[in-house]
Amino acid sequence: RLGGGLLPAMTVWRGQLEGLNAHTEDFGNWSLVGPANLMLSPAEVTLEQSCLDEAAGARVCAQARWQEDGSGAVKATLRSLAISQWLPEVTGVASGEFDAGLAADGSLAMISALQLSAGQIAVQLDQGQRLLQHGGASLDAEISGDGLVADLLFHAPEQGKVKAQLKLPALSTFPLAEQQPLQGELIATLPSLAGLAAWIPEVSS
Repeated sequence: RLGGGLLPAMTVWRGQLEGLNAHTEDFGNWSLVGPANLMLSPAEVTLEQSCLDEAAGARVCAQARWQEDGSGAVKATLRSLAISQWLPEVTGVASGEFDAGLAADGSLAMISALQLSAGQIAVQLDQGQRLLQHGGASLDAEISGDGLVADLLFHAPEQGKVKAQLKLPALSTFPLAEQQPLQGELIATLPSLAGLAAWIPEVSS
């Protein structure tokens, strides 16, 4: 729901995003926390910080700006989102921040950080379901003149660790380059299988 009106020059609409309710089967029920200032014109569009609360306790906040020269920016934060809504086999709470910008010349810049708290992973076996404790995860990504670099760290069950890095050196401008070379690395370590074998007999065989 929007509230506001045109300014005397009749080229700028200024008002507020006053209400928003979204009901979804897969992503929960979300509602606007409070009014957010909104301005629309041929030269600029701005949305000041706007927050949505989810019925289970999560919150997403965002603000955005677009300008006539093609530049723009988006900032967003995420708090207390239960990851089980997307991955039913995994528990934990996700939080993070996202900050991206597009320059008038098409240059991209982005920094994001996402964290997952410790929780459990459900493994379905012939003997039934088993729950394994995990230590959480983090995903950090950055876009600069050197392209995209993303780093994943997952603290796997039984003091294991999974580290991954993805690089897209040509992902630095918009429109995107037709050729996008990809570089990656994946390292997984599991110091001890003894604990897992107690839960998953197949590991010991």
